Amino acid sequence: MTVESLIFAFFGGVFGATIGAVPSIGLTGFFVIIGSIIQYLGGGTAFLNDVAFGYFFGPHIAFAGAVAATAYLGKKNIGQFTGNSIDKSPFETQNAVALLYGGLYAIIGLISAYFFTQVLGLKVDGGAVGIIVTGIITRIHFGDGKILSPHLNLSFSSKELLFGMLYSGAFSAVIAWTVSITHIAAFGFGIGAFLFFFTIFGAKFFVGHHIGISAGLAYMAFQNFSIAILFGVGAWFLFELTARLLNTNTRTHIDPPAYAIAVVTLIIQTFFMR
Repeated sequence: MTVESLIFAFFGGVFGATIGAVPSIGLTGFFVIIGSIIQYLGGGTAFLNDVAFGYFFGPHIAFAGAVAATAYLGKKNIGQFTGNSIDKSPFETQNAVALLYGGLYAIIGLISAYFFTQVLGLKVDGGAVGIIVTGIITRIHFGDGKILSPHLNLSFSSKELLFGMLYSGAFSAVIAWTVSITHIAAFGFGIGAFLFFFTIFGAKFFVGHHIGISAGLAYMAFQNFSIAILFGVGAWFLFELTARLLNTNTRTHIDPPAYAIAVVTLIIQTFFMR
């Protein structure tokens, strides 16, 4: 890690904070798809690793910075923001301090990802870890200091379970089939994150980058569609559980998909992939 990388991360966080959390993760997904196509066509992984997951579009930088900026605006009651209005763009407030916080938290995200993956050597998704660490610090800094949701409800109705298992299983199957042809697990993340763009324009359906990367990695590890689908459904369940534990009726956003991605990638890459 260099001073230059920290400077780039700062501006990546400012950029993410400018456009907002949802557009920034959508852009990540878009560039991941492009990078995956380039890799599939034999162009290498530079675009995927250094652009899509790099200093300006990596979720631990752009998305994390946007979440922090949103939390600051919510705490200060600026521009009708709440601390978890991640669907809104801080640009509309013309508030420079929010952008500065975005840059600062992006640096924290970069350092966190580097520490857990390079220093500790954990085989976990660095972007997810960066989002987790920055999300927790954001809540302590801009929230009420409590990490857990104030009103815990960890029960699932049979309707919720059936519906969730069906759609996550279907999406996992789509991703596993794609990865079986391309042998590029990142397609799962890219397609799932790109779905955020549809929500910007009012669509009311799931986004599934946590499901997609889990199913994609599982297929790469096991070469088995059923196991890939099981991991994808498991990622959906972890997402739902984390959302109820950490992100219900709270003042800041802690990202549930990041937790699902971190847990599943750590398990698969530690125990089932060489």
